[in-house]
Amino acid sequence: MVLIVTLRAFTITDDMGRNVTIVHYPPQRVVALTPALSEAVCLIKCNSLVGTVTPVTWPPKLVNLVKEGKVKIVGQYWNPNPELIASVKPDLILADVGSDWRLSGVLTSLGYPVIFVKGGMCPTVVCVAKDMILVGLSLGNETAGKTIASWILNNLTEAEKLVSNKTTIKTMLLFYPFTWGIYAVGNNTFINDLVEHLNAKNVFDNMRGWPKVPKELVLSKRVDTVILLGGQRVNLDKVKTDVASMGLKTKWVCVIFGKYADIIERPGPRLSEAPWVLYKALWEHSSDIQDGLYCWQLEGGQS
Repeated sequence: MVLIVTLRAFTITDDMGRNVTIVHYPPQRVVALTPALSEAVCLIKCNSLVGTVTPVTWPPKLVNLVKEGKVKIVGQYWNPNPELIASVKPDLILADVGSDWRLSGVLTSLGYPVIFVKGGMCPTVVCVAKDMILVGLSLGNETAGKTIASWILNNLTEAEKLVSNKTTIKTMLLFYPFTWGIYAVGNNTFINDLVEHLNAKNVFDNMRGWPKVPKELVLSKRVDTVILLGGQRVNLDKVKTDVASMGLKTKWVCVIFGKYADIIERPGPRLSEAPWVLYKALWEHSSDIQDGLYCWQLEGGQS
């Protein structure tokens, strides 16, 4: 049996309103410049992925392809390397407005089509779902993109039903550790949108994006639960020590790390699992240390 692949030019309007022509469509050699985009490509058409950025943590198939050298690392998230991107001769580069727009001129000058999704700049979960459809269309499989979008939106709807009759709670979401100051989740972000769908009030929703907030302002807020977004690895004993020394006015603290941190923070297909992770933290205060959730009640905390 001989498989004949017919390639043709195809023009797509990306999330920046740019008309991008993919000369060889559907693309056979794709570079994805964020972990979330790499995850989406691998779910839709993994054998087309030839370049990605670190960190690579999921899906297992992609992790193995990188280890085997079949998918090349072309830099780090926030710092892709144009020379390495060019070296794999892609048919298509997928980029994120939030992290890659500053390099838009450099990327387009490479001579390969570049499609931008809103990604980290998405203000809502619906926006992330639309990005997945755009990725699917870009890869020649819009149906698969729509399937991922449905996972994301359907799970959000189901989680929302669980809390629809509950009294709204107050929360704040802070990025941990506080090495470079305290950064919070503000409005116009897909994470804040997730929180609102779970019937929780983010006390920093009057600030836009990912604001740096003074410690005094954090301590002035009374909330039911503080969520710490801790990245891949955290020392739980140190987290508890740091929190205890701050004097937070809350009853519960939950730190999200590891696998769950990627689920919450990456605007990609695994955002479909994010409502359940946040539900566990905000409403159940349960712990699942293996996957990255640890909650504890703060002695003397107030709500």
